[in-house]
Amino acid sequence: MHLPLRVYVVDDNVDAAQMLESLLTLGGHQVSVAHSAEECLRNVASIAPDACILDIGLPGMDGYELARRLRRDPATQSLYLIALTGYGQLADRQQAMEVGFDDHMTKPAKLELLEEALARATRAFEAPGVG
Repeated sequence: MHLPLRVYVVDDNVDAAQMLESLLTLGGHQVSVAHSAEECLRNVASIAPDACILDIGLPGMDGYELARRLRRDPATQSLYLIALTGYGQLADRQQAMEVGFDDHMTKPAKLELLEEALARATRAFEAPGVG
């Protein structure tokens, strides 16, 4: 079992974001939702998440650019970033890792895989000097 985390879900698909929020909340996590990269950047400091689940196919600024910006900001550079996308080819996974994601999963994400990713985020926080 892992610690409950503050998780920020960023997905422009309102239904998908609400479903993910419900599932993660049932799992004991505190979940906030944004529907655009810009909304995420405006609110991430006040939410202070431990992990972010970012859709790659966001309108305007995509999830790759959002991850780059979160990694560049000292206040958010250590967030555990999970890419959630319909793009699951090896090149897509490699690109996600190159821009700073810690994990990559394809939609629809299985709850057990999300929980495993969040468990890895928990271990990153628990291990001194890691993260």
